[in-house]
Parts: sequence; structure tokens; C-alpha cells
Amino acid sequence: MAFVALGANLPSAHGSAADTLAAAVATLAGRNGFDLVGQSSLYESAPVPPSDQPPFRNAVIALRTGLAPDRVLAALHEVERGFGRTRAVRWEARLLDLDLIAHGHRVLPDRAQWQRLAATPDQSPAPTEAVGPCVPHPRAHLRRFVLAPLAEIAPDWRHPVWGATAEALPGFAAPDQPCRRIAATPGQGAA
Repeated sequence: MAFVALGANLPSAHGSAADTLAAAVATLAGRNGFDLVGQSSLYESAPVPPSDQPPFRNAVIALRTGLAPDRVLAALHEVERGFGRTRAVRWEARLLDLDLIAHGHRVLPDRAQWQRLAATPDQSPAPTEAVGPCVPHPRAHLRRFVLAPLAEIAPDWRHPVWGATAEALPGFAAPDQPCRRIAATPGQGAA
């Protein structure tokens, strides 16, 4: 099982950010190698780190896949590019952001490198070395906009490093990260 976080805070050719997320879910569900087995509600969150960007629309989906994490990540980046995403500036506003949150119980590249990446502050420069897929996502445990929808669709999921559920991870109750459920699914209501 792979969990993918979706986010957008700019309109795209598909419409509003919520419409873009709905189109991205449909695109991923229609790809060979992916079977959509769960989809969260649509959430609204403030940008992290804080900025003057518009609020984000967020969701999490569960995909059953036999693909290795690097292939899943490559597919996510291909879908992002197909939706018009370019990666120019770290933490910029986005047409579409697809993040591999977890892939089964794997910890990649290895436990020591994962812990080093997870301890890197948000304001640090992006890592320059190619480490390949990093799963679980090194910042997911700190992001309410990932943990709230993840807890909704997979309440029994446990973080592969700490063993805690999404609701027990530090970011779930982060008071400085406003995050609220706004619709039953991406593309429904609340543009």
C-alpha cells in the first residue's frame, strides 16, 4: 500500500485547486500499476512554512501497487509535469504537488539517512545529493495537512520508524498549522 499526499494552491487548466486534485486522483487511479483503494476528504491548510501564498487544498489517497518506491515516485512526478508543474523555487505556490508519504513499511534510503533527512529544518537548503526515494516522507510526521487526511482513511496506519498512528504523531495537533476539512472529496464544493 502506498499513501500519496496531494496539494495545490493555484488554479490549473483543470480549474480550481480542488478541481485539480480531483483530476489528479482520477489520473492516478487510471494508471497501470495503481489501484485506488482509499481517498480522504478535501482539506484546506495554510502554507508550511508560513508565507503570503493562498491556502492549500489537500487530500491523501491510498494506492495498492506492486511498483517499487522509485517507480511510484517517478509516476507521481510525471503526473505533476503533465499538469504543468515545474520545480523552480522551494516552497513555492503549486499547481499540483504529489508526495509519496509511505510505501508499505519501507524505510528508505536507510534508517540513518532517513533520520538525518527528517531532522533537517524547513529553512535548510534542499538536499543536493541524490538519495532516491525517501519513505516515509521525511516531513509528513510534522504536517497536519498530511496527517489529518491520512488518519481519516487509514486510522490504523503506523509510521514505519516510530510506530505511532497518524493521530499520535507531532504534526497532527500542531497549533501553528491551521487545517480543516472542507468537502467530502476533492473537486466537491469549496473551490
